[in-house]
Amino acid sequence: MRQEIKALASSPSFGPFQPPAEAAEFGSPSQIKGCGDTIQVLTPRWLELLDAAATERVSSEASVPQRIQPAGRHTLILGLLCHKMRPNKSTNIQTVLGLDLYQGGARRRVIDTTYRFGFTMSYTTIQRRLADLSEEAARMVKVLGYIPDSIATYDNFDFARRLSLLL
Repeated sequence: MRQEIKALASSPSFGPFQPPAEAAEFGSPSQIKGCGDTIQVLTPRWLELLDAAATERVSSEASVPQRIQPAGRHTLILGLLCHKMRPNKSTNIQTVLGLDLYQGGARRRVIDTTYRFGFTMSYTTIQRRLADLSEEAARMVKVLGYIPDSIATYDNFDFARRLSLLL
């Protein structure tokens, strides 16, 4: 079972965070593309164990267990296991969740609390990733600016943070 987690931790969905080449793909479901398929192929024994844990009986007399849809739970639990086994190499799930929380307006305390539980990366790591992403975006704008038929626009208004970014 340990070998399954090692194999899963080296897959693109659970491995190191790498921003997508296209800005339109960032934050989309394709950022963690193929998690379900990856889990089914690389971790059949873990999938069996998690399925058994997610199955509950309707009553003590019922002999047929009722299935709960645990796909998101599988991804989160296996992402936690991968990150605990390889904390420097398995950061994709935690980084994407942290960036999503930050973008959604979560406060620093919330992100740091989820970091302590292992669900996300720390607030300072998220800040570093955002700085890296903004530098990459600035570089891409420079490259695209030299294309004669391209148009670039910028909107500095963020509803979640109100006018604080403009001051």
